[in-house]
This record gives sequence, structure tokens and C-alpha cells, in this order.
Amino acid sequence: MPCSLGDGMLSDVREQPIGVRFLRRVVEGHLRFPLLLVGPEGVGRRFSVMQTAREVFCSSREPNCQCTDCHQLLKGVHPDYRLIEAPEDGDVGVNEIREMIENSYSYPQSAPFKFVVIDGADHMTPSAANALLKTLEEPPVTTRFFLLADSAKDVLPTIRSRCGEVYYGPLSDSFVGEILRRHESNPDRAFVYCRIAGGSVGNAIKLWGSGKLSLRSHLTTMLESYAKGDLPSSFGKVDDVSKDLGPALLILESMLFDMTVIGANRGQVTHRDLEEDLRRIHGFRPLGWTRLLEEIRHLRSFKRTSRVNLAFHLKTALVTAAG
Repeated sequence: MPCSLGDGMLSDVREQPIGVRFLRRVVEGHLRFPLLLVGPEGVGRRFSVMQTAREVFCSSREPNCQCTDCHQLLKGVHPDYRLIEAPEDGDVGVNEIREMIENSYSYPQSAPFKFVVIDGADHMTPSAANALLKTLEEPPVTTRFFLLADSAKDVLPTIRSRCGEVYYGPLSDSFVGEILRRHESNPDRAFVYCRIAGGSVGNAIKLWGSGKLSLRSHLTTMLESYAKGDLPSSFGKVDDVSKDLGPALLILESMLFDMTVIGANRGQVTHRDLEEDLRRIHGFRPLGWTRLLEEIRHLRSFKRTSRVNLAFHLKTALVTAAG
């Protein structure tokens, strides 16, 4: 029977009231059609579905339940909970979707009904998405489908039309900071991780754990060379961080934003521990940072939808912005 202690396990989902409201209806048995949960990575989409499954599957009413169902769910081995993830820099393929569809029509082994979670609905191949259409239109009575996507516009329209769309917004800086301070004792660094993460606990923890903040030293040197008109040296620094250009672009965007506001509004500066260096570099090109910021934002947006040579395009952005 579902766990019903207090507000249930969904009460652990923070700052996503719309998502919790829809998922509460799943727990209560009032909502059976597929849901498309849209929002940035790390804001609680997968966690909220997991908590929903625990409420539905749980056979105990104890806090911090360690029943068999909860244990299997948290370990990722529950037979009635299926998670499909898009591989990094890849897509969900048709064979995996077809195998999942076949399995979804069998009866649950121990839970009231099965959960199928597709994390990467915006990263399914066209054949995989088309194979899923009929099942979403007439889902098995004993299965609940949850599709997760960073962006609704990148999900096939025919998939969207068969789902209820639920939007998850960025988390507040105060909440992300609360979680991050459990790991990072330096307040300046914790502040940087929090701001760069863009309202995502997952991104903040990933940045912290990866140690990628060390890229700032290379990026600072690159910006100084760029500010002085020394493009060859700037290109050399791009090559130095070529293996980490994904996180480097994220950090660079925030540093460039600081350059555009550093003379006007110190309260908006993210990299406060680098403020002296950024002010010095800003002085070489006091009016020239907005265009480079726009180029980097465009490149990051382009990167999300296409596989590109980031080093080449970053060098092109430097040349274009130098104008």
C-alpha cells in the first residue's frame, strides 16, 4: 500500500509545487496519462518521480523507510521501475524503446503498477520517438510513463500532444547554496558554484565534484590576451582547455557577464574572488565585452542542439567579437 506518513515522500521535493501537485494525483490514482516533465537538469525532475514511486510502492509507513521496495528503488534495481537515459552526447535508440514497450505490457511483479522513466525525451532518435507514439496514446493500464526533457521544443510535437506537460523551474540560489554548503566550506567558491549552476543543485554538485573551477586561471589569461589584442595567445589558452570546453564555456559566460557589470553593479558579480583581475582586464577593453558574451551564449546554445568542434567555434567567436 502507498506510504502515507504526513505529506508522504513527495514532501521532500523542494520548490517545485506544480510538479508535486501533478505527481500527487498519480499517487492518489487520479492521473494515469503520460507526463512530460520539462526543465533544466538537476532541479528535481527525476528525484520527484522517484519519490512518487516510493509513495506508490512502499509497504511501510516508517520515516526513512528501508522496506524491500524502497531499498530496491534507491539502489536502482526494482523490477517495476524502468529508467532509460540518453547517453552523454548520444540519443535514445529505437531498440531500447521497443524493448521497454514490450515490457510495459506485462503485469507488475510487486508494485500496484509499473513506472517507466525516459530521461532524454528530447534526445530520442526519430524512429525511437515514432515507435513510442501508439503506446503513449493508449498506455497499458498497469504502467505510468514519465518523460523528462530539458526543452519542450526539442521534443517531437506528436510526443508532446500525447503527454501532460509539467514545467520545473530553476531552484532558488538560497536553496542551492544550502545544499552546496554541505560540501564546500569556502563561501566565495560556494557562491560561484551556486551562481554558475543556474538554479540546478545537480549542476552545482557536478561542478564542485569535478574541480573544473580551476579552469578560471586559463580563462583569465585567455581574456587578458584577448583584451590586449593578442589573439594567437588567446587561441593557445583555448587549446589548453580543449578537453574541458563544455564546463569552460559555462564558466567563461559567467566571467564575461561579470565584465559587463563590474563597473556598474558589484552585487551582480559572480566571481568576487577574481574581481581585482577582472577589473584590470576590463580596463583594456571597457566597451568590448558585451559582443563576446553574446557570441559565447550563442555557441553554448548551438552546442546543445549540434555536435560541433567547440575549440574551433570558440576561436571564431574571439575573432568575430574582436571585430
